[in-house]
Amino acid sequence: MKSNRTIPLRGILATSLILASAAPAAQPVPVTNAGFENPVLTNGSLQSGTVPGWAAFNGGSIGVINPDPTNDLSAEAPEGQNVGYVLGSAAESGFTQTLGSAF
Repeated sequence: MKSNRTIPLRGILATSLILASAAPAAQPVPVTNAGFENPVLTNGSLQSGTVPGWAAFNGGSIGVINPDPTNDLSAEAPEGQNVGYVLGSAAESGFTQTLGSAF
């Protein structure tokens, strides 16, 4: 004789809701000076050596420039006014920042 096994639908739904509500929600992680807008610079000017919120990685020299496409660069900043730049002899020079955790 064939056995009829039924799965209680209410139990599956309740378990699914409990598991879904227990999932951690994504939390934003703040990045200090993410757009390199600090310091405020006039068109075509730059600041080298220190960038608030950032440090040089692997011996690179870092800075911020407010590009002026009419004088020295072929494009403007993709967002905001400034861009960060890196000068270094190592292929892996760059910016670094330790990000905090929100959990």
